Parts: sequence; structure tokens; C-alpha cells
Amino acid sequence: MVLKGIAAAAAWGEVEWELLNGSWRGRIESCASGLAGVQLEIEFQVRPSRPNEPSVLVLAGRRCLLRLDHNQVHRGKWGTHIQSAVDSSLLVWPQPEDAGSPPATGEVSAQQVRVACLKGAGILGVNTKGVIWTDPPDGV
Repeated sequence: MVLKGIAAAAAWGEVEWELLNGSWRGRIESCASGLAGVQLEIEFQVRPSRPNEPSVLVLAGRRCLLRLDHNQVHRGKWGTHIQSAVDSSLLVWPQPEDAGSPPATGEVSAQQVRVACLKGAGILGVNTKGVIWTDPPDGV
């Protein structure tokens, strides 16, 4: 987990989706952290044209603190990885099976996207047991 100890977060409520710049963005605004005065949001991003590359973002004040990208390129290397806006030296490459990454090619089911998003949030330190998952409106 990237967020640990007092910074660990919990999310609850229904994922609310919005189409923005060609990507479905699912937000959960009901998040709590152990950081005084910090309101976190969780955002899931799914591109209809590339559903095998979902992302999970931890936001504070609409600013991205952490993100986990499944099956994407970063710094010339392809794969599932974590980036930090706070500490640019933090770049972690978890194994795709540990992160619940969907297959990199071929058909991707809505269930695989859900697993990738919720497992990704867990890796970032967000407890999602209270999240009510809804698929993006157009599916995947």
C-alpha cells in the first residue's frame, strides 16, 4: 500500500460516472483519510477505445496525489505502474496479477475493469469495502 498509517483512506458510496475528453471518469467523493483537513476523492478512468488501460487516481482538492495505471507506457517502459505527484522518485511497477490488471490485448469484460479499479485503489491504500460499483454507462 502506498498510503499507509494515518494517511490511509477509506471510500464509500456509489461510483458516479461522467464522460470527459473521451474517457469515462468514475468518482467517489465520500472518502476519509487520517490526514487532518484533507478531503480525498478517488477517480477511476476508463477509455472506451482502450478499456484494458484503466487508471485509478487519488485526488486532494482535484489535484492528483497518486495514480495507478494499468497496461500503460511511462518513461519508455510499458506495464502497470504507480506514479506520485508528490514524490516524482516514486515509481513502482507492481506485477499485473497483483494489481488485477486486465489482459493487455483482446476483449476486456466489465468485471475485469471493476477488479482492476478496485484492486488498484487497494494497492494505493484506499479501502473500497464501502464502494457501490457501477459500470461505466456504455460498458466496456
